[in-house]
Amino acid sequence: MRPIANLTTAFLFSILAGSTAAAQCGCGAAGCALPIDPLTAGADHSCESHSNHDHSNEILDGINLSSSVFTGGSLANSSLVGADLTSALMSLVDATGVNLSGADLDDARFDQSLLSGANLIDADATNAYLKQSDFSGANLNDADLSGAVLELALLPGAMLNRVDLSNSFLIGADLTGADLMGADLSFAYLFGANLDQADFTGAKLFGAILASTAGQAFYDACTDFSGTTFDPVAAGWIFIPSSEPLVGCGQEISLSQGGAQVFALDAGPAHAGESYLVLGSVTGTSPGTPITPAGLMLPLNVDAYTYFTMEFANSTTLPSSYAQFDGAGQAASAFTLPPGMSPTLIGVTAHHAFVGLTASPSLSFTFVSNPVPVRLVP
Repeated sequence: MRPIANLTTAFLFSILAGSTAAAQCGCGAAGCALPIDPLTAGADHSCESHSNHDHSNEILDGINLSSSVFTGGSLANSSLVGADLTSALMSLVDATGVNLSGADLDDARFDQSLLSGANLIDADATNAYLKQSDFSGANLNDADLSGAVLELALLPGAMLNRVDLSNSFLIGADLTGADLMGADLSFAYLFGANLDQADFTGAKLFGAILASTAGQAFYDACTDFSGTTFDPVAAGWIFIPSSEPLVGCGQEISLSQGGAQVFALDAGPAHAGESYLVLGSVTGTSPGTPITPAGLMLPLNVDAYTYFTMEFANSTTLPSSYAQFDGAGQAASAFTLPPGMSPTLIGVTAHHAFVGLTASPSLSFTFVSNPVPVRLVP
C-alpha cells in the first residue's frame, strides 16, 4: 500500500499541474496571447486564450493547444486526433462527441467538462485533472490515465479496455456498467466509487484501494486482487467462469522486463486427481498433433519448444506445469521469463495447452485443452 504522504503529494501535483498554463507561457491569470481565429488543423496555437469560444464541429487534427486556455468553450463533435493539449486549461468545456484519439493531454486540466461519447482511444492523459467531468459512454480503450484525478467523474458505460489507470484517483467516481477488461488499476484509489455492473475481468487491481465501493461488479480468474484486502465474494461481486478449460492471464510478456502469463486450468470434476502436463509450441496451433490411440487432437504443432516443455516441466520457466488436478479438476500454472531475454525473440508468439493423464493401469491421455497465446514484446 502506498504511504499517505505519497498519495497526498500525487494528488496535489495532479491539481497544480493542470492549472499552470498561464505560468508556463509567461502570462498572467487574465489569460495568455490573444486568440488567432479560426483554429487550424496542425497549427501552433499554444499559449493562446480561447475561453468561451465555440469550435464545435471543426477538423483540428494535430493542432497544438499546449498550455492554452479554453475555459467555457466548446469542442463538441470536433476532431482533434493526435492533438497536443499538454498542460492546457480546459475547465467547463463542452467536448461532447469530440475525437481525441491519440491526443496528448498530459497534465491538462479538463475538469467539470462534458466528454460524453468522446473518443479518447490511445490518448495520453497522464496526471490529467479530470474531476467531475462526464465521460458517459466515452471510448478510452488503451488510453494512459495513470496518475489522473477522476474524483466524482461520471464514467457509466465507458469503454476502458486495457486502459492504464494505475495510481489514479477515482474517489466517488461513477463506473456503473463501465468495461474495464484488462485495465491496469494498480494502486488506484477507488474509495466510495460506484462499480455496479462494471466489468473487471482480466483487470489488475494490485494494491488498489476499494474501501466503501458500491455495487456488484464482474471479475474472473485473471482479475488480480493481490496486494489488497478486498474480498470480491464478500462484496457480492459476480464471478464469470471461462467457457474454455485453459485461461491465460496476460497476452504479452516483455523480454527486457520479464513477466509471466498465469494459467488457470479447469478440466472439470470428472478429472479430479488426475495428472496434467502443460505443453507449448512456437510454430502455431494448426493443423495440430493427433494423440493416438486416445483419439484426441493436441492443438499445438510439435516443435523443439514442445520438447522443452516436457523436459523442463516444473522449472522456473514453467512452474507447476506437471502436477495433479485438485478435487474440482482445477489447477494453476504459469509461463515465466526473467528480465534481459534475447531481443531475437521479439514478435514470437508461444501457444500453450494442457493434457490430462492417467498412469494406471497404463499411461493414457484423457483430456486436451484449448490453446492460449502469449506474444513476446520488447
